[in-house]
Amino acid sequence: MAIEETQIRALPASSAFDTLGFHYNQPQQPSRNFGNQAAYDHGEGGTKAMEPIKKVKDFLYIVEVDEGPSETHYQQLDDMKRRLLKADQDNAVLREKLRKFEQSRVDTGFYSNDATPALLQARADSVKQEIQQCASSLFTLAESRNLALKYPFYFTTKTLNPTSFQGAKQMQFITLVLQASLSEVIFLAFENATYVFMFNGKMEPFDSPDIIKKRRMKMYNEILHMEPQQIIAKNRDFESFVAQKRLSVSKFLKFTVFTGSKTSGILDSDGDQFDIKFLRLCKAVWLLHLVAFACAPASAEIFRVSPDSPYMPDYMKENEDIQPRTDLVPKGQANKQRFVAFMTVPGFTLINSCIKADVCCVDSLC
Repeated sequence: MAIEETQIRALPASSAFDTLGFHYNQPQQPSRNFGNQAAYDHGEGGTKAMEPIKKVKDFLYIVEVDEGPSETHYQQLDDMKRRLLKADQDNAVLREKLRKFEQSRVDTGFYSNDATPALLQARADSVKQEIQQCASSLFTLAESRNLALKYPFYFTTKTLNPTSFQGAKQMQFITLVLQASLSEVIFLAFENATYVFMFNGKMEPFDSPDIIKKRRMKMYNEILHMEPQQIIAKNRDFESFVAQKRLSVSKFLKFTVFTGSKTSGILDSDGDQFDIKFLRLCKAVWLLHLVAFACAPASAEIFRVSPDSPYMPDYMKENEDIQPRTDLVPKGQANKQRFVAFMTVPGFTLINSCIKADVCCVDSLC
């Protein structure tokens, strides 16, 4: 006989086991009532000492449904289906969030076959170090040739007066300007996936994106520990890249950065300290490019910070050694908007990760 409403009866565990034909040997324990169900209380009547090490469910809930489903029964089934569907949808949302989190996390970066955000950050840091070394060597070379820095430089900052710098501040400013100069030229055309299309006049053969990305990581691992001259001898694309960057940097330094009669052939002397550091910089940028375009599913995207841009900590960073001392900042100006004088290393975005650009702010030079 059909019933209008499903009857749910809570039985003590011993009764339920008896009903199902099992034996339940746990001694009867005190209980108390919560509404319509009896709940085992381990805290009353001194029963804590009798509490078993491994807890056993104290009640089995027996659903008694007469034969012949009713309308209410169908409603309950529909409700269960809706809840299952909702659970599936919630699980799908959680899986998608987990996927995005795993793609955006900054992992250890020690997986040599994977282009990870951490590896991209490490390569960007390497470029920064090589640019600093290269700029320092270029500063020494310029001094030996009595070359002067042109003012104003290519940045458009109106609030900066570089001619007022003296002593250590002037040396710091010139070094930073040289870093920005090298960065300006060395990262030109970085957005091109081949990076050498405009140099050697040919495109690499078509292949599936996954295969191309794997090929880039393979090349990265092959040349990672090689000297720049070894890479030049092995890889024509890198050889062409170095030749073109050498020419571009030489012209930029001669016509834009320095003044003086000895600007010609500033990069012609193979084997000197600046040329050695310049080759290392080319290698560091080449490795960074390989990693950036080996990232999956989408390649990393480069972004540049132009002079006079507002300083945004989420996308930019500044070396602590050039930041203005907080104790010298006038009261009321601690939260004043800062502006970028120039960029020394561009930044990158990769899905939800950001490799911050290295910049120098105007107030750090004042």
